[in-house]
Amino acid sequence: MKAVVAGYGLNCSKDLLVFAEAFGSVCKELRIELFAGGYQGVFEAAMNANTHNTLVLEKERIAHVPAQFPAQIISVSSTPEKHLELAKRADCAFVLGGGQGSVKVANAFIQSNKPVFVFKNTGGAADQLSGEPVYELQEATQENIRQALSILKQ
Repeated sequence: MKAVVAGYGLNCSKDLLVFAEAFGSVCKELRIELFAGGYQGVFEAAMNANTHNTLVLEKERIAHVPAQFPAQIISVSSTPEKHLELAKRADCAFVLGGGQGSVKVANAFIQSNKPVFVFKNTGGAADQLSGEPVYELQEATQENIRQALSILKQ
């Protein structure tokens, strides 16, 4: 299973970083490969807790990724291409907070008719997105994520 994590890169609350780390840990337990379009904030917290990670980044941003960042990197030429590439490579997206970039990633999944799972009450994009195929989750527990992923098998 492959999933995108989308959310705040910068200006995250400590609580949201803890939540993202818990999400990454559950993904590790469930052997979910995480994809992201950024390497700070929510992305970093989730990916540090997981073992199978892939970043999809614009070519000019790759040099800024810390050498020890736990992910392989796929290079793209533009931000719109990044959003489309994330939607092409992953089965679904999970949104934890986030700004306009997270909305654009979610829209790429929606246009591809792939599910978007939003963690409500994490702010930003997660609290704004609604309608099919957007599903609301409350907590980053193994059971909630397992139930969310069961939608993909239907």
